[in-house]
Amino acid sequence: MSDAETVALISTAGLVLVALIGLLVEQVRTRRRADSVVHEVTPNSGASMRDVVDRIDRRLVTSGERGERTEGKVDRLASRFDAHLEQAARESRIIERIVRHLDLPDA
Repeated sequence: MSDAETVALISTAGLVLVALIGLLVEQVRTRRRADSVVHEVTPNSGASMRDVVDRIDRRLVTSGERGERTEGKVDRLASRFDAHLEQAARESRIIERIVRHLDLPDA
């Protein structure tokens, strides 16, 4: 093997080693990023994004339940109010008949 071939072979081997080292470095970086993502989407001590999403979800469910209860209360109050208005209207008609019957002047 000539000196030129030896140099070419060593250069090629060096380039392959540099490429392999570059691939290993990129693999380590990718693994670290993947570990970081896994950490964020896995429930842990309460600091991960998953924990935050879970807390928000629980709060939304609780708020939704409160809203449903409040809506039910408002519906019941509206129904009671309507009943009171109907009763007041009946009483008002009765009073008008009494006033007409007694032939009293309008109030």
